Amino acid sequence: MSESQERMMAVVTPENAEAFESVLGTWGVEYSWLGEVTDTGRLVIDWNGETIVDVDPRTVAHDGPVYERPYHRPVRQDELQADTFRSSEASADLPASAEQLGETVVELMSQPNMADVSWITDQFDRFVRGNTALAARRRRCHPRR
Repeated sequence: MSESQERMMAVVTPENAEAFESVLGTWGVEYSWLGEVTDTGRLVIDWNGETIVDVDPRTVAHDGPVYERPYHRPVRQDELQADTFRSSEASADLPASAEQLGETVVELMSQPNMADVSWITDQFDRFVRGNTALAARRRRCHPRR
């Protein structure tokens, strides 16, 4: 049996076809008989009496075409990975002394977006009526914005 969104396909032996149709009827499932399995080892599709496909099934299921798309590294990727922290422009803004560094850390830590919010988020069950208040918590790697 294979499923794709709301469409399903089943391979049913002829002796089980009637029972299969009965189950589908019980549940009101619409169906169509699409073909039959043969001993030819080929996938053959006929439409209005004309054969429109006659291939080895592996070419469809396993050995399908591979699309080799051209690709290149985006320029913006190099810009993102550039070491701008140590560039002469950025280094002018860096703390020059241990005292300035300490002041910068205190200023950074006093920002509300840096605060731990788990004391709030751990108090409620994020899965409605799921009785999971003690479930594994999702940790944030960055402050809320």
